[in-house]
Amino acid sequence: MRKDKKSSFTLFLFSWMMVVLLNFVATAFAEDTTPEIVDSTLDPVDSGAGDDSDVSNPDEDSRDSSDGAPSPKLPSSYKALLEYVLPAPLQHQGSNDNYDYVNAGSCFFMAATGAMEILMNMDVAPENRQSDGLSDLSERWLMTVPEVASRGNFIVNRILTFNDYAGGVLNKDYRYTKGGYNEYNYSVRHNWVNELPGDWEKKILVKTPKIETKVIFMAAAPGAKNKVGVMSDRTIEKVKQHLVEKQGPVQVVYNESGVWHSVLIVGYDDNDTMDGEVKECPFTKKTIRSLGFFHRWKAKRAMARGGGCEEKGVFYVRESEYHENDPFYQKLDKVYDYDLQREGEEAPYAAPFVKREYEWLKYLGNHAVGISRVDVDKARFPPKKNTPTP
Repeated sequence: MRKDKKSSFTLFLFSWMMVVLLNFVATAFAEDTTPEIVDSTLDPVDSGAGDDSDVSNPDEDSRDSSDGAPSPKLPSSYKALLEYVLPAPLQHQGSNDNYDYVNAGSCFFMAATGAMEILMNMDVAPENRQSDGLSDLSERWLMTVPEVASRGNFIVNRILTFNDYAGGVLNKDYRYTKGGYNEYNYSVRHNWVNELPGDWEKKILVKTPKIETKVIFMAAAPGAKNKVGVMSDRTIEKVKQHLVEKQGPVQVVYNESGVWHSVLIVGYDDNDTMDGEVKECPFTKKTIRSLGFFHRWKAKRAMARGGGCEEKGVFYVRESEYHENDPFYQKLDKVYDYDLQREGEEAPYAAPFVKREYEWLKYLGNHAVGISRVDVDKARFPPKKNTPTP
């Protein structure tokens, strides 16, 4: 009798596990069953200071806000923002294939702070746009400062903290650092500890321009920041359109090695190519290989249906990572000093920008948020406007 009960329980447990597994597989493969790529593009979001709208749950059937209107003719390249970019200190320490690797997980704040630095630099003379200068903002401030307004979806709205305080804090006054309670814990993760002085708003707050944001693309599924989204070619054009017309960067989130990573798009060129011998989206293919099975399957399937890779067409992307012996990441010779009280903890800055093919965003991105100044036309040193290439 006991044997029969044990066999019945084993059969029940096996059946239950099979149901769970089949449901999981069905859900994963059902993510992309439409006959064509669906673009979850949202309407423009009025996101000035004081806007409490939450765009974290968009309509899954949302479409391009242009209602089918043809996109305007865009120039074949836009590089006007590159001169305003300040390099980021590395968000990590050590090598990603070594025991000493530690990542602060601060990529989103690196990108958002970099966006504001670009917009601030439109009021700064070119010779004064320097690291640790008057427009080099503290990433750590954005990581630790309390929210004034709760808007939901920090990926879209956290940068509006600059509007809430009408300013930010310079890196020289609140440094992106390394720290810890002992030698073992000494790392970049210390940046999550709030050590702002009590009177910081009176003593170290600096004015920043008022900004607005527009959600260009957001995968509709809950928790989509950890997923692979698939954009249409029209969305890629809308990213480029924002750069040209709004004269501001686009912050994106994409899936890399099974986790999300955020960077800043600061320009594009339809005729530029990736460096190296392989021109057909080498970074995209490399990144897809690092994904989990279902995300990898979805990205490969979308790429096959979307026509594969082109040899030309790149975004210029501000990164906050550098990996030795990885040709897709670059560094500066200039060194960043994380801790002014110590020696030996320094590391190079990441390069101001690197190349990423258009397919990288199309097949791996899950968020794209345009960021711009409200008063860009009144900036002291505004970007030069491109004209469409005949």
